[in-house]
Amino acid sequence: MKRIVLWTLGILLLTLPFTWTYLMAFFSGTPHSCIEDFDSNKTGLTKHSLTIEESREKKVFIKILKADKTQLDSTDKVDIKHIWIESTWKYECLDTGLTVISLNNPDILIEISDYEKFSNNGFQIKHGDNYAGFYSGLLVLPGDILSTDTVSLTITNKNGKETDRLRLRKS
Repeated sequence: MKRIVLWTLGILLLTLPFTWTYLMAFFSGTPHSCIEDFDSNKTGLTKHSLTIEESREKKVFIKILKADKTQLDSTDKVDIKHIWIESTWKYECLDTGLTVISLNNPDILIEISDYEKFSNNGFQIKHGDNYAGFYSGLLVLPGDILSTDTVSLTITNKNGKETDRLRLRKS
């Protein structure tokens, strides 16, 4: 009898690395898929999409914005790839598993061709006194600056001197 108990405990210990997520899901009442994805997706944190395609896929895309030019004049020309508005979002663990939840806070995302060159050379985009934030290769501005049909952005160098202007309009 003692031998059977020891064998059973040995087998349980050997299989524990492969079954811990199922055990955690069972005892916590959390769907299994949420436990597996928790670390990689960091539930509860506010996020932006990295591409316009991801924004559409996650159903947080609002609209494309049109720019009056396709290049920003900085040290070298930097191409504007996409400009769009999306709702900020986060992952939450619901009954069906990990789910994207829209937070209804619109932001403007600007994807440029050479983000590293642009930011490493000290260039920034601003509207009034508010500078665009950098988020994983994108420039991010609050969506509430689009209270009218057009908005003018200023591109500045590391000394704060204006190098270019960019006008955005709702399409």
